[in-house]
Amino acid sequence: MIIYIRGNLQHAGKPIYNGFAAAWTHLGYEVRHYDDLTHIDDFPSQYEIMMDDTQIGNLVGNRIVEASSCPAGLAKLLKVIKNSTKTYCFTQPTTFPLPWGSHPNFVSLLAQQKNIRSILNSWSHVKSWTWVDQEPAGESPYYTGWGSLNTIPLAFDHISYHAALKQTPQSPEYDVCYVGGWANNGFDEKRRIMVEHFKALANTSLKCGIFINKSISFENEASILYNSKVALNIHDEYQRVLGLDSNERTFKSLGLTGALVCDKIGQVNRLFPDLPLYTSPEEMVDHIMNLIDNTKKLTEQKEYYRNLLLKEHTYVHRVEQMRGL
Repeated sequence: MIIYIRGNLQHAGKPIYNGFAAAWTHLGYEVRHYDDLTHIDDFPSQYEIMMDDTQIGNLVGNRIVEASSCPAGLAKLLKVIKNSTKTYCFTQPTTFPLPWGSHPNFVSLLAQQKNIRSILNSWSHVKSWTWVDQEPAGESPYYTGWGSLNTIPLAFDHISYHAALKQTPQSPEYDVCYVGGWANNGFDEKRRIMVEHFKALANTSLKCGIFINKSISFENEASILYNSKVALNIHDEYQRVLGLDSNERTFKSLGLTGALVCDKIGQVNRLFPDLPLYTSPEEMVDHIMNLIDNTKKLTEQKEYYRNLLLKEHTYVHRVEQMRGL
């Protein structure tokens, strides 16, 4: 089977879709990357699609579209979706709590397009999914109008990261490491949180490897995470408040470092109830020191979570979940 997946991504979605692509390939699919599905004219007789609602919303614009009078580009894309064997459509909220809901990063471009959502909902082979937990179970006030919605959390790209580890020299062993960017979600709220917590680390004797916006290669990132004693995770403010989703760093840190100290996020606690979670910079330092000072506990946690991620939380597991929808 052939599956079409977005390619050439340059934002936070790049490692996520790369992980999915590696998983589909591992399961025997032929992965074909695309920039715009409407530019493809030679689809095979059977194919599947991974896409997101933004690709549809970009063709709609601001005016309300009637099902009987779609713009040519949108009509072509809907035909491509309709003719697919199965389409896995990542969907975004139709509404979201303020202040975040006032920014387009947090709300679907199809939020006002009831007619288009109704078409997608009517096709049984189109499976809507998100990595956001639904509350109450199976429902969410933020996804009204999306019909049946499935939660598939992010995961660990063990295929790509384990291959990368074989291609790079061993990095220095840090007591605690963090690799990432400032990750401005439209409100630039994470920078303040990160600086606050990094200042707390600066007041310790820990050997810290903090790499922010350093354009570190994929191979070096893998080596830093794998060889460090403890990995640190910090989420956005909205994730801390709502607790419904977690970042990709959660999974790669557990899969590579094994020992992770993470801020208190509802989804992380639901997925990994024994993981040490902090609510303040001081508690973060305490959790790190408790692991660093207890070699036996540190070794056990590394082994446990590395194995757990391989058994239950790789992108292969997530793809298998998708295929079962």
